[in-house]
Amino acid sequence: MCGLWGGFSTYLSEKESEFVITMGELSFLRGRDSTGVVSVCKKGFGSAAQYNTRTIRAMGDPVNFFSRVQPVKKFLEETKDRCALFGHNRLATIGDKTLENAHPINYESILLCHNGTVPAFSDDTSDKSDSYFIAKSIVEKGFEETIKKINYGAAALVWLDKSKNTLNLFKNPRRPLFVGTIGNNNTWFWASEKWILQVAELQTRLKLKEIHEVPDHQLITFSLSSTTPSTR
Repeated sequence: MCGLWGGFSTYLSEKESEFVITMGELSFLRGRDSTGVVSVCKKGFGSAAQYNTRTIRAMGDPVNFFSRVQPVKKFLEETKDRCALFGHNRLATIGDKTLENAHPINYESILLCHNGTVPAFSDDTSDKSDSYFIAKSIVEKGFEETIKKINYGAAALVWLDKSKNTLNLFKNPRRPLFVGTIGNNNTWFWASEKWILQVAELQTRLKLKEIHEVPDHQLITFSLSSTTPSTR
């Protein structure tokens, strides 16, 4: 298993970013091989908005990642205009324990975080993970074709599509993913386990509305310019 955690809003406040970091640290039990995070900053509004995406990855568990890796601390301090912050901590299954296989997996326009194992996307001749080949398939074949193979394995997915400026969440029955909101559904948070959201609430004093699991086989898509998702 691996850990997924993140938050999305029109603009994330410092406290909301702290909520995401807290969830990342709490997720250390779900994977200690490597950790990575994506930060998306926005300038402007609507169709005129421009987005700057940055990622940072390191070997090791998320507690060490957030507290001791100096480039990460500097990276996280740059909070101005941030609309999304999400990440992953890995327990390696398919693919070597390398920085290259740390998430988010970057393939062309896709930044992908994956919890689960999908043998249909493994390649015995490659040291790359199944997650790499999932990201590759989304780019080259589209998600509808990719999902046909994903459902033979276990997957909860969160990915950013920089070509479409969208943030996407999906799971099948073999892996969990929970979401909760604050305010008038203006800020969304997600994590692999419900208790992680609940403990982050207590530590940050941000109160979530009802926490619920993402429905199986439902693709949730956010335009980066809107906190109202579409589903299919």
